[in-house]
Amino acid sequence: MEIDKKELAKKRRFIYIKDKFRSIGINSKFWEAYVVPIVLKRDGYKCQKEGCNATKYLDVAHKVYHPEITINDLITLCRKHHKEFDKEGKK
Repeated sequence: MEIDKKELAKKRRFIYIKDKFRSIGINSKFWEAYVVPIVLKRDGYKCQKEGCNATKYLDVAHKVYHPEITINDLITLCRKHHKEFDKEGKK
């Protein structure tokens, strides 16, 4: 999926540098309005845990935490698998 880099940069929450989005502080309104829809669409509006096809109660989770978050560092998971994922230490 092609990410509209100019649109995200225009919102002043991400800076696009060298093929990476660098967060400059994401508030919850921006997260819900821009980041979540992009990740959900990319992931086909379903949980990405192998064998799970849940399409309800979806969360966008961080695969890893670091200062230079990219859209590729995010994944769509149902709430059940999001909790399991967090307990497992993001393995």
